[in-house]
Amino acid sequence: TLSRLSSGTSYNYRISATDSLGNNSVSSNQTFTTNTVVVEPPVTPPAGTPTPTGTGKYLYVSPTGNDATTYANNNASNPWRTIGRASWGSTNRSSTNTNEAAKAGDVVLVSGGSYDSTEVVNNRFSVLYNPANSGSSGNYITFTCVGDCTITAPNANGPIIGSSGRNYIKWFADVSQGNSWIINACGMQSGCPTGTVNTSPDTGPVVCHDGTGCHVEGAVIDGTTPVDYTDNWNGIRVENAPSTILRNNTIRNFRTQSGSRNASGVTLYGSANTIVENNQISNVAGGIYFKHNGGSSLPMTNVRARYNNISNTGQCVSWSIGVGSNHFYQNICTDSAFGALITGKGLLKDRIFKNTFSNLTGGGMYLSQNGTGGR
Repeated sequence: TLSRLSSGTSYNYRISATDSLGNNSVSSNQTFTTNTVVVEPPVTPPAGTPTPTGTGKYLYVSPTGNDATTYANNNASNPWRTIGRASWGSTNRSSTNTNEAAKAGDVVLVSGGSYDSTEVVNNRFSVLYNPANSGSSGNYITFTCVGDCTITAPNANGPIIGSSGRNYIKWFADVSQGNSWIINACGMQSGCPTGTVNTSPDTGPVVCHDGTGCHVEGAVIDGTTPVDYTDNWNGIRVENAPSTILRNNTIRNFRTQSGSRNASGVTLYGSANTIVENNQISNVAGGIYFKHNGGSSLPMTNVRARYNNISNTGQCVSWSIGVGSNHFYQNICTDSAFGALITGKGLLKDRIFKNTFSNLTGGGMYLSQNGTGGR
């Protein structure tokens, strides 16, 4: 019996045999493919799964489901086939149906497996799986991965999850139960392979834009290859999106070929009252970037970045904003050039404290501007 093989994977093998006289022979090359293992959503949701709120219900998505199932008839025995069907209320992103899509208070349980979309976005802010409906305060629309959910969109030319123009949308996987959203991103303008999420310049695979209460938790986001442009290339980009929560994500390999620090794990514009915590960020040009407001109408204030583990980066935190009262604390920063790189107007009532900086080649703090009232 063979063990520790991956599901849905082709393997090559040869058989070597020796007879009683010591003569050895080897067969020609043979192949076999293991079966694809699908983790079906259980009738009773596992521990740690968010529960529906208000008038919400559980909805189910599985690689073995059927998108012809109606919203009313969707249950654990009759799941949908695609995430788009749950998000858009149809199988066509450009023809949404709010009555058939997930609603405020609903929890969509997505069973482990691979989910590919051939939809085209062609916009740096328009999220491919942007829901047709918004949630409300205390009644999120929640997409929960049960298992490992790999999402791909090689033609998207835009982000795949998050929210744009919608409120209180949550993408959740309970990492304590071994669950995760898996995203292998490609920002190369020369073309992207299958099995990736193709994004446009000045964005990334996960975007929270122009809405309140975006929540991303339990995603493994890999930038794969350094991109062939110098603009923003972000694991998660938050812009004009207050009260965002980014938690328990693994973000890695976001760099540009030119080495620009605009390639980051997380970039924040106009993201008041946002929390960034317990994320693992590595091999990126910049870890967490508190950036100027840009085209955002909202200030960058009262952001809390804490308990993150950041390594192998140009600077663990970058600061180039004109408003203050943001906090970066109790983070671990190792094997990088700088702990904190402060530009723009310096620290304006901002606080950087109780962080652990180790093995930095440039220094713990670099301030090109002092600012007023920061520490």
